[in-house]
Amino acid sequence: MKTTMFALFLLLAFASSATADVVLDANGEPVSNNGGAYYILPDIFAKGDMNVDISFIAVPICAPAPSKWTIVVGEEGTKSVKITGYDNTLKGWFRIQNYDSLAYKIVFCLTDAGSCEDVGISSDDYGNRRLLISNGNPFAVVFVKSPSLEA
Repeated sequence: MKTTMFALFLLLAFASSATADVVLDANGEPVSNNGGAYYILPDIFAKGDMNVDISFIAVPICAPAPSKWTIVVGEEGTKSVKITGYDNTLKGWFRIQNYDSLAYKIVFCLTDAGSCEDVGISSDDYGNRRLLISNGNPFAVVFVKSPSLEA
């Protein structure tokens, strides 16, 4: 099976609680709690729990600045991960949760709900892949610190 590398270069600005476990990067080092530049890569090798705002270091030309991940409800009720700038955005936050021994999953928690939903990947008939809410089918990831940028 061919593995496609899906890499997002992001600035992670964390808002964690004192009771949260430490999230570790792929080298076993704690992910910076006051922000840091990390790649989020698929877990192809197969700890921690914290709230997180996921934003871009280099904002795409088509996007407003600053750009953060949000969940947008589509016409068919599909909840997709998009960047800021949509009217039908759900209020809530993303959270990093343990998934497997060395991997994490990203979930979205509605502000007024007691539970969170998995962020996964869906492919359309043309092979385009996108992030969306996909309970029961999370996209397992690892974090790799960027060697070239300081947050």
